[in-house]
Amino acid sequence: MSEPQAVLTTTEEMNFFQRWFGIYFSPSKTYQSLDRKPDWVIPLLVLAIFLAVASVFMLPAIKEAQIQAVMERQGMSYEQAAEAMAKTEGYMKVVTPISTFVSIFVMAFLISGIFFLVNNYMFGGDAPYKKILSVFAYTTFAIDIVATLVKLPLIVAKNSLDVHTGLAAFLSPDMKDQFIYRLFSKVDFFTIWKLILLGIGFSVVCRFSRNKSYGIVFGLWALYVIGAVVVQSLIL
Repeated sequence: MSEPQAVLTTTEEMNFFQRWFGIYFSPSKTYQSLDRKPDWVIPLLVLAIFLAVASVFMLPAIKEAQIQAVMERQGMSYEQAAEAMAKTEGYMKVVTPISTFVSIFVMAFLISGIFFLVNNYMFGGDAPYKKILSVFAYTTFAIDIVATLVKLPLIVAKNSLDVHTGLAAFLSPDMKDQFIYRLFSKVDFFTIWKLILLGIGFSVVCRFSRNKSYGIVFGLWALYVIGAVVVQSLIL
């Protein structure tokens, strides 16, 4: 009688597209896949290209924002500020998409580094930097794609970067120089969605409880918001 042959079972890992849509519909399973096989290059590269292209369509709104800033800082009329900014228009067309592309990688590496240090050295996690970066990359990619698709048409239609999908949408634009407006502008639907998903992702790769992971993610975000709003209020 022949010996029964051992049956090898393997888990087929999720591909890029499965992970992308898995972030929306089955985040825990997706982050478990990233825990087994981290990957950050493709989502960051695709996001950087997408946002660089989107920035080209946003150039008129960016120019308008810069004109308003020049008017406030230097006391110029709109015509004078527009004339001054016209000299940099060709420069902006080149620099804006390039800087947008590069900034995606810089911010991802920097923010992931902060989470890596806090999670591992302050709260006892043991996730390698690559896993933290992979969670951040896929989460940011998935949410920022949707956020841009929602906000870009509004930005183009209004010719303004002052587009909100959070609490600031309930306030008058005339309040934009007030503390409450600056605070509410940070509480965005897509930001909260991203933070929730990051909490799930870090709980998987760092072996944290879900509540502990949420506490870390939302705690760091709250510190950032308070610091950013205070500094903005002191400068402007």
